Amino acid sequence: MSVRPLVPVLAVSALLAPAPAAPRAGDTFESPELGFRLELPEGWGHREQTSAAGFELIVFPRGEGSGAQLSLRVNPTAAVSADPEQVRRQSVDLVEAGGDQYGDLQLFEVKLLGREAPALRVDATTGGQRIRLRQIYLAEHGNLYVLRGMAPAAQWEEWVERFDGVWGGLSFIELELDDEDRERRSLEAIAARCGSELDWADGWQEAAERARESGRLIMVLARMTTGFKIADSATMGPFMRPDVAEIVNARYVPMQLRKGEHVPFEDPDVYGMGPYAFGTSLLLVTPEGEVLAESSTSIYPLLLEGVALNPLPAPEGEGLERAAAHLARGELASAEALLSDPTTAQGWRLRASLERRRREGPEALSSIRMAREAPGAAAIAGHLDADEGLVLMRLGRFAAARDAFETFLVGHPSHARAPEARYWLGALAHRLGDADRAAEIWRALVDELPEDRWAWRAAGTLTGTAFSVGSGARLDWGGAELLDAQRTFAPQPLAAADAGRARGTALAWLLATQRSDGSWATPSESQRFTPEEPDDLLQAAASICGTALIARRDDPAAAAALDRALAYALEAHAAALAAEDRPYFMDYEVWSRAYLVAFLAECAAAGVGERDALASTVETAVEELAFKQKRGGGWSYYVTGDLDSGAPPAEQSISFTTAAVVLGLLKAHEAGFDVPEQVLERGLDCLESMRNPDGTFAYMLLPGQRGPTGAPIGAAGRGPVCALALYRGGRGSLGEIRARLAHFVEHKDALAAEIGKGLMHCGPGGLSSHYPYFDYATAAAAVAELPEGEQVKYRDVLVEEIMRGRSVEGSFRDNLLLGWATGTGLALQALQSLAP
Repeated sequence: MSVRPLVPVLAVSALLAPAPAAPRAGDTFESPELGFRLELPEGWGHREQTSAAGFELIVFPRGEGSGAQLSLRVNPTAAVSADPEQVRRQSVDLVEAGGDQYGDLQLFEVKLLGREAPALRVDATTGGQRIRLRQIYLAEHGNLYVLRGMAPAAQWEEWVERFDGVWGGLSFIELELDDEDRERRSLEAIAARCGSELDWADGWQEAAERARESGRLIMVLARMTTGFKIADSATMGPFMRPDVAEIVNARYVPMQLRKGEHVPFEDPDVYGMGPYAFGTSLLLVTPEGEVLAESSTSIYPLLLEGVALNPLPAPEGEGLERAAAHLARGELASAEALLSDPTTAQGWRLRASLERRRREGPEALSSIRMAREAPGAAAIAGHLDADEGLVLMRLGRFAAARDAFETFLVGHPSHARAPEARYWLGALAHRLGDADRAAEIWRALVDELPEDRWAWRAAGTLTGTAFSVGSGARLDWGGAELLDAQRTFAPQPLAAADAGRARGTALAWLLATQRSDGSWATPSESQRFTPEEPDDLLQAAASICGTALIARRDDPAAAAALDRALAYALEAHAAALAAEDRPYFMDYEVWSRAYLVAFLAECAAAGVGERDALASTVETAVEELAFKQKRGGGWSYYVTGDLDSGAPPAEQSISFTTAAVVLGLLKAHEAGFDVPEQVLERGLDCLESMRNPDGTFAYMLLPGQRGPTGAPIGAAGRGPVCALALYRGGRGSLGEIRARLAHFVEHKDALAAEIGKGLMHCGPGGLSSHYPYFDYATAAAAVAELPEGEQVKYRDVLVEEIMRGRSVEGSFRDNLLLGWATGTGLALQALQSLAP
């Protein structure tokens, strides 16, 4: 069974692993670091394992070979909910989404360690066996403990009493923390105050009631990262920005949505949010549950969208007081009308604040200069100095910003904004390459001013996931094209008969938005600490868009854009090779290299570029892909759920990722480049192993794992690409392509509902918003393999589906993190594949 294997519940496949031939002896396991002791009865053994999912103690009857096992998994609550009842609800959601795989679900309470602990029992079919599983949920020491027992369903009654005897030896013990752990916990306690200035609603019902009474929208922070030990970067970052906190408190009812909570917009007819939903996103929602807007990268611009979506009554006051109120509420046009001709220093300062909110940096600096010369400047001199440091930083003038904040502190050491200046000096030291100095500044701020909001943010940054891996929040705005990449544009679908027009406008959009270096902006850049960091989603977008241009190279403008995209792809790959690897949860190099290999192979086939340069890069990229191939033969972008665990990278193969790599390798081979046969054959072997008896393909599998996995509808999007890769690799058939296309079309509406979402796996059966246009492009390529007479019945259907994400600009939107360029490149590829 492989339903969300990283969720700390229902991970049956782990329990099915056989005990080692010579298990470690010992009647008692004790861990002061994890806070528990387990005294085992006679005849029971144990072994330990640490993985991305956390620490797990496997307990088994020695020498019986019965298939019965116990497991105690410990997860820090940074990775999961701290509420045992909520985690049980997540388990129930997974069971209900698993269809026939599960049965006979029962919920009850268990008396354990002097408390009533929530528990469930369910039967599950895995590997042809009917297994009964019981899970008990406990929270202690800031950890979540999941106690599981499993045995063949037919023998359950024989085992359950013995299981209870084992858990009777469980006790919680005092935690023993070293100095580093104590400091970390102290910082985490201070960091937990981040976001507390917002008046968060306690659940949906309260949020809806407050929103109706106040006439506001609900701002839902959906943070669903169960199974990943990731700090809450939203409340510790953007929601600690004064302008963000102002607008939220002025016009929204904020609510945090955690896994397992039910909301009206989880209904597929409204928005759709199934039990597998994953990621972090911000949604603007009506009290009735209608989702009006969403973003996973650009918070303040999204909050500004709510101004037009839900106008509020005009604020009270006159003049500058009213202008300040408009600014706080994000009503920038109204504020501008009142600040058109300032006459005082405060008026010019408010105008600079307006311009800063609009990311008009030079204009803001000019207004600050005017404020210094206007009446009343002396009274706000400190604010003007701090404001100037902020604008310089957002413009990317980091050394100048550092000097401005240092000058501010010398001139105004006791100013109310001194803690803010100290925080930004730490951030600038980090950005300029001195992480030790940054940590020193932030720790001093926390030690000296633990009650100050900027100390909270400093503690949050020090304990944050990004800082731990040498990264951080982006300090500069980036160019206007980066903001555009994150914006929402009005939809304008076209009829299938207008496919030619759609191809033309998509091409025009790509030509108009390509940057001078040959790349296209992607929202993922907003999360990059430094512009020179390799960005695999950015590189993949260039290869995708470049590939779409190959067929249009008879157009001189498209040919020139293709040359620029190719030059960028080669240079970016070389720069990525020279860059230092940074550990993270996901490794999107698999995607960028697969698309790069396919792009360069198609360039070679079309006579674009220098053959030797193409060959050299393809060779290196293929070597990288071979190195990243999993033991099961496939590829995966998932690495780990816990960067601190020290566990080796996960070995799951992901089907559609594997198919994308295989297709790229096949194109390279066909173009005459050297592709190791063993690498390709192992990839095809893996894809074959992921084919379920009903013809669908599993989402992911561990090495050696077999059997049906997941609900069939969840496999609809990935079916055509897997069938296509097997067919082109000599392992499939046109019949299989036909069957997967039929399944794809059957569930086309569910896939289309995922377009433009920031949360992933929201669809039925875990159908994902990851790459709807990847699915469309690969389904279109699969259609192109059919005889011409058969293609006709798919063309109009697929073209109409592709049009669902088309904007008035002619671009197409994929997942929010990938943005318009990736979606448009893939849509253009799909439309070209479907052209008669």
